[in-house]
Amino acid sequence: MSHDDSQGGAAGDGTARSGGCRRAIRETCPRRVWLQAMLAAALMFAGAGAQAGRSASAAYPWTDFDDLFVQARQRSGLVRIYRLSLDRAGVATLLLQNPRQPDYVDRYGYDEGEFTGPEPVKFSRYPSLAEIERQLIPREDVDFGRLPALADLACDAANLPDANVDGIVLERGDADGHAPPATPVWTFRLRDAARSADVYFSLDGRILHVVRH
Repeated sequence: MSHDDSQGGAAGDGTARSGGCRRAIRETCPRRVWLQAMLAAALMFAGAGAQAGRSASAAYPWTDFDDLFVQARQRSGLVRIYRLSLDRAGVATLLLQNPRQPDYVDRYGYDEGEFTGPEPVKFSRYPSLAEIERQLIPREDVDFGRLPALADLACDAANLPDANVDGIVLERGDADGHAPPATPVWTFRLRDAARSADVYFSLDGRILHVVRH
C-alpha cells in the first residue's frame, strides 16, 4: 500500500511540475515577444540613425596632408602654395613656387602616398614674379585638419544633405570672383544625384559665399 502511495505521489509531483512548466512558458512568452519587439525596434532605429548620421566628410577619401607636405618639402624645399586642388577621389594636384627660379611655378601630384613632379606649369599668360608672390599661401597658414568639418558645413550651407564632395580647391581669391583676390579661399564643390553647389570658405572657416546650380 505504501508502495502504491509512493507511486501516486511521484505521479502527482510530475503532473504539478509539468503544469508549473507550462505556466512558466505561458508567463515568459509575452516577455520573449516583448524582447524580440524591442530588439527589432533597436535595429530599426540604429539603421535610421546610421542613415541620418551620413556625412560628406566620412564618405570622402581624404589625402594624407602630413605626408603630402613632407614629400613636397623633400622634393621642393620651401613650400609656398600657388594652388592646391583635390578631385573627388582625393588625388591632390599641388602648384608650388620654384624656390630656385621664383618666377616659375611647378606642378606636383600626390595619390595614395605616391608623390610625382615637378612639372613646370604652362600658363596662357605667364604671371610676373610680383603676381606669383601675391598669389602664394604659406603652408604654415593652413589648417588642413579643419577640412572634414568644412565639408559637412558646406553640405548644410548648400542644403544638400546627401551630397558628396566633388572637389576642393585652395587659392587666393577664386576663379568665379566670389572672394577678394588677396583672400585665401577654400572652395568645396558638392554634388548629389540632381543638384550641385560651390561653397566658399575663408581659412578660419567662415562661409564667404554659396552658389547653387
